[in-house]
Amino acid sequence: MLLFGGLAEEKQELAVKALVRFPAEALEAEVTQTPWMDIPLTYVYTEQDHAVPLVYQDIMMKRVGEAGVAVREERFDCGHGVFLTRTEDVVGVVDKVVRRVQI
Repeated sequence: MLLFGGLAEEKQELAVKALVRFPAEALEAEVTQTPWMDIPLTYVYTEQDHAVPLVYQDIMMKRVGEAGVAVREERFDCGHGVFLTRTEDVVGVVDKVVRRVQI
């Protein structure tokens, strides 16, 4: 499945039922702030992603680097739904990020 590959079929069905529409207006809205340029940034690569293939993830992160933003990278050999298939690993990434930015 495009979004939830690697997830058991019954869990895929639950995940699909929980999907909501993404408002197209969000893609056209005027941007007034770019916090990803001002706060520590971590990107989680999903190496088996069919929704956003690795080559496109690489292109996006190359552009972020060209904008002068430092990116901490994490890589997982899984599909797009990393938060469902590798939950504990994602929690670990979030924990590391939070610990790094705490004052």
